[in-house]
Amino acid sequence: MRFYSIQPSEVDEMTAEEVNLLVECIPVLEAREALVGIKIAEYPHLTKEGKSKTFKDLKKQANPSILKPEARPISMAELAKLLKD
Repeated sequence: MRFYSIQPSEVDEMTAEEVNLLVECIPVLEAREALVGIKIAEYPHLTKEGKSKTFKDLKKQANPSILKPEARPISMAELAKLLKD
């Protein structure tokens, strides 16, 4: 299935609301793919700086950071409090 590692059997187990959320994402995903296609098509015509920027942007999108920039390590006491709540 095109939805990135979601198997048809998993869709069968989803609620209608969850399936609708996935369906609503389709135009966004297709638009992003189209933009990447445009970037790739214009890549040979870019300056060296443009190529570098395009490559970095695509690499960043392909490998998003799991942690937010403002994320910080938490202490054991903070972890315990979070788990307790």
